[in-house]
Amino acid sequence: MPGRFLEKMVAQIPELPESRTLLAVSGGIDSMTMLDLFEASGWDYGIAHCNFQLRGPDSDGDHAFIKTTALSHGKTFHSITFETEEEAAERGISIQMAARDLRYPWLEAVREEHGYDFIATAHHLNDSIETSLINQTRGTGLRGITGIAARQGTLIRPLMSFTRQEIMTYLTEHDLAYREDSSNAKDKYYRNRIRHHVIPVLQSINPSFEKTFEKNLKIWSESTYLVQWACDELAQRYVKKETDRWIIDYRLLEDHPQATSTLLFEWLREQGFHLDQLQQAVLVAGKSSGAMWYSSTHRILADRNAFLVEPLQPPDQEEKVFLMKKVGERVQLSNGHLLSDLLPITRPFQFSSSEQVVELDADKVTFPLRIRHWQTGDVFCPLGLGGRRKKVQDFFSDLKLDRFQKERTWLVTDAGDHIIWIIGYRLDDRYKLDEQSQKILKLEFVMD
Repeated sequence: MPGRFLEKMVAQIPELPESRTLLAVSGGIDSMTMLDLFEASGWDYGIAHCNFQLRGPDSDGDHAFIKTTALSHGKTFHSITFETEEEAAERGISIQMAARDLRYPWLEAVREEHGYDFIATAHHLNDSIETSLINQTRGTGLRGITGIAARQGTLIRPLMSFTRQEIMTYLTEHDLAYREDSSNAKDKYYRNRIRHHVIPVLQSINPSFEKTFEKNLKIWSESTYLVQWACDELAQRYVKKETDRWIIDYRLLEDHPQATSTLLFEWLREQGFHLDQLQQAVLVAGKSSGAMWYSSTHRILADRNAFLVEPLQPPDQEEKVFLMKKVGERVQLSNGHLLSDLLPITRPFQFSSSEQVVELDADKVTFPLRIRHWQTGDVFCPLGLGGRRKKVQDFFSDLKLDRFQKERTWLVTDAGDHIIWIIGYRLDDRYKLDEQSQKILKLEFVMD
């Protein structure tokens, strides 16, 4: 096995023999085998251990055992103790998820601080098989069935080509000491149930189940690469990005009806959307606009001709009203700032050509000004309509603004909450300059 280990590792990571690797060691069978293989290889390595305090005195015993092992090999030992149960309870997540979220950032910090090239964990083929089966049981896309990757940037898994039985055989033949985690024998966790009950049945059907599954994992991984390539190519055709907004053209539904949900999932999975949400969105698209779906960080709007995807706005910004108490003040908004100035009048009037600047009759305006978003029932008298009133909602509809654009648009109102200016779009006719105007109030919106 040491020969196979060296051969496979050098083929996978040619630079590894000349690199420094930080080994994540728990003290169990897998990590102690990995440690011994690195020691036999003569490669440079250090040892890192996380004490998650989940097994009482046994957790402290693991720490002492690994520290002694590191000293006996003359290797640098890094360790940390986590309050894992408190972390899980505080965040409302599982113990396993909390341990993972604590472990990997710390390992990466140690790697960077001490100049290691790689972090190595002792995951093996059976771990990858179990992960694939768990994901399939819960529901997943193609990426979820590929198991655990052998390499992700600086994170490597040297034992990924070896089964649990091969590792156990190596450990027995070399009489390696290790620490047993009693939780591995309990059916409390999904992984253990699959390990103890599902995989033995599959092995009884196919004695070469593990090696067959390893081939499947490779095929699925390569298929995932091809799917990702296709998604990236199609994104250039159907997805337009504008700063933090995505516009996904409905033409996608006509051109690729068999794969629309999958494409949306691949494009938006990092934004936290579930496949069932995207399947619902596909059913609604083009039939009615205004429906929305939310993830923890983003929202999707089914608009007239496209899906619009944007980050969620912080709650304190959604209904906030800003005040400008007097001329000359600068008001900071969530996406820019509003400036005001009082100017002498000159004739003929020289109006700014910018949509973000407006000049109006200062004597017609009563301070303080309020800057807020549109509300149901808002009306104003758009400049150019001869003083006729119009609902702001209808004004927005005429401009074909989508819901997100409506929500972002700022309105400036006077002390009586009468709309003076819809920033970027239209001045109210009642505040325009005329032959009797004596002073100009200039308002300017500057995007941050």
